[in-house]
Amino acid sequence: MSFMRWICTLVGWALGGYITGNARGDLLGAILGFFIGWGIDRAIACASKPKSFATTSSAVKDIATLATAVMKADGKITKGELAFARAFFRKSFGENGEREAVAIIRDLMNAYISVGHVCINIREYVSMQTRVRILRFLFGLAKADGNVNYKEISCLEFVAGQLEIDDDIFISMKEEFYQEFDRKTDPVPNKVNPAYAILGVSPSASNKEIKKAYHRAAFECHPDRVAHMGEEMRRAAEEKTKAINAAYESIKKERNL
Repeated sequence: MSFMRWICTLVGWALGGYITGNARGDLLGAILGFFIGWGIDRAIACASKPKSFATTSSAVKDIATLATAVMKADGKITKGELAFARAFFRKSFGENGEREAVAIIRDLMNAYISVGHVCINIREYVSMQTRVRILRFLFGLAKADGNVNYKEISCLEFVAGQLEIDDDIFISMKEEFYQEFDRKTDPVPNKVNPAYAILGVSPSASNKEIKKAYHRAAFECHPDRVAHMGEEMRRAAEEKTKAINAAYESIKKERNL
């Protein structure tokens, strides 16, 4: 609700009349107070708005760049990885997004990639829940060719760190995707429910934090927010929403909430 503009209007009206001692002062004070309050309301609204990429094109560019870095980590990019990437971008951003992503990947195959720079850009504009979903895609991408390389895992760990994703979330996702790893050479601490990673919270988060993360994730992925982008995007949002709801129910069951 926009309360500050009305509060400031009343304060301005009172102070204007008090200072000038006439009705004109009341009016001028009320007008000045209204615009001051309007500015405060806008600042509050902007600060509380969920972060997101500036444009779809910037989202495709940054995610495709990280995808290329992960695929290149083991020294080769396989057909299975490319197919997985294409399917993701087609499902998430439509055919135009897929074509744009493929072009970016091709351009970066033999180029240097500043992973840290891309992560800084994502971290600045994107919410934690979205960052976790990006990391989930990258985990699936690394596994797409059926041959997970430890260099890919190192790259994923670096990306997670640069995106400031909680260590517990990284471990949970790693456990979910790579349970077949040799535990002697790649130990995974205590298995945790992957539902926490889906909501983008640590397993040590409080019940209140988990509920807040669930509502934010559900809001960000709501099909109505992407309905104008076509049926394909709407269906993808519905699938994400189902996964988020299932994750929250799993955590509630685990915690007896």
